[in-house]
Amino acid sequence: MLSAGQASCFIYGLKYSQENAFWSLEKLRTANLIPVLLAHGDPTCPVAISRTKYEMEPWRFTLLPGAELQQSFTASTSADSTTNISINAAILPSPDPDAYSTSRFTRAESASTISTNPSTVMVPESVAPSRVSIMDLTKGILLTESVEGITDEVFLDEHQVHEIISSYLPDGAVSEFQLADWVAKDGLWGGTKRRRTSEGRKHGRVYHLVKEAHRDYTWIDLHNVHQFRRHVRLTETTICTIGYVRRSNTKDTTQAKMKSIELQSTKLKNKLLCEKIFGSYNTSSSSDLQSRDYNGNRKWLHDIQLCSGNTQDMHEFISSSNRKIRLVTIDFAGFCTNIDHLRKFFIVNKSVVEIVIDMGHKVEVYTRRQILKDDNVVAKFNCRIPCVNRSK
Repeated sequence: MLSAGQASCFIYGLKYSQENAFWSLEKLRTANLIPVLLAHGDPTCPVAISRTKYEMEPWRFTLLPGAELQQSFTASTSADSTTNISINAAILPSPDPDAYSTSRFTRAESASTISTNPSTVMVPESVAPSRVSIMDLTKGILLTESVEGITDEVFLDEHQVHEIISSYLPDGAVSEFQLADWVAKDGLWGGTKRRRTSEGRKHGRVYHLVKEAHRDYTWIDLHNVHQFRRHVRLTETTICTIGYVRRSNTKDTTQAKMKSIELQSTKLKNKLLCEKIFGSYNTSSSSDLQSRDYNGNRKWLHDIQLCSGNTQDMHEFISSSNRKIRLVTIDFAGFCTNIDHLRKFFIVNKSVVEIVIDMGHKVEVYTRRQILKDDNVVAKFNCRIPCVNRSK
C-alpha cells in the first residue's frame, strides 16, 4: 500500500522524495485534507478529501500509513522545507502486486484497523463510546428473550455484566458503577433479585446471554455501525433509508419463517434506522427482483407489524418517493444473488443511490455506480451458499 507521503506527492504531481513528501503533506494539512484511497477504487491512484468527509463515510476510504516518513524527514532535513522541490511528473516506487491484489478485498477492514494505528498520519480521533451506544451494545448481548441456539439463560451480578460488556469497549469506557446504574434506570431487564448460586447468595438478574461464538466483534467494528447511523441522520432530508428482508422457501415451519422476518425487520429498524421495511416470503435469492412477489401471497404481511409491504410495494414506494433511496439488507444473499437481476434493478430504479449490506459486526456501503460499473463489487452478491440465518 502507498504511504501518505507517496500519495501526497502523487496528488501534487511531484517526484517522490522525502523533501517533496514533507512539503506536500504540509500543504494537505494546511488545507485540512488527508490522502486516502477509494475503498473499491484503483489502489495506485490516491485522492485528497477533507477530514469531515472521511469521518462521515469512513467505509468509502482507506487511510494511508506514513507518520514515520515525516518523523525521519524532520530529523534529517533543514528548517527550510521548501527548497529542492522537484516539480516533475509523479514517479512512485513500483507497487507490490500481491499487496494490491489482496487489498481490494480487505480495504473495508483495513480502514478501521489503520484508523487506530499510531503510526498513521492525520487520523481523525476515534469516537468515544457514548451512554446510548454502550447500552445498545449491552442490549445486543444481553437479550430479554431466549433465541434457540443463540442464547443461554444465565444469572449475572453487576460485576459479571461489566466484565462481559467492557471486554468489547476501549479501556475505561464505562465503570462497573456507571453500567449498573444505566442498566437499572433503563428497566428493560427488571429489578435485581437475590438468588443462591454455586458462589453463594448474590444479587443479580436473569439474562439471555448471546453465545460467545456470535459475539466476535470489537468496538472498532461497532464504531463503523455507529458512524453509519450518524451518516443516515445527517442525510435523512435528501435520502430515505429503507430496508429489505427475505425468507427462503425452506422446510421450516411457517411460524419459524415469520419469526425470522420479524427479527430481521426489527434489526433493520432499530440498528440501521430504516424508515420503512419491505420483504419477501418464500422466495429464492436468485429470483428476478422486478417480478418477485408479483402474484405472491400477501397474508403474511398481516403478521409482521414492521413490514410496509412486499417487493412490488417497494418498487412503488421507490418510484413515488421525492427523495433518493438508500437500500439496506442483511448479507448479500438477503437481496439478490443474480448479478443480471441486481443490475437491472438499479437501472430501472434510478433514485436508488446506495445499497448497504449489514454483515453483523459492520456494514458495507456500495454506490449505484459501483454496482453498475465495478465487477469486483457486484461479484460479492454472487454468493451461492447454503441458507444464512439473517435474523441473528
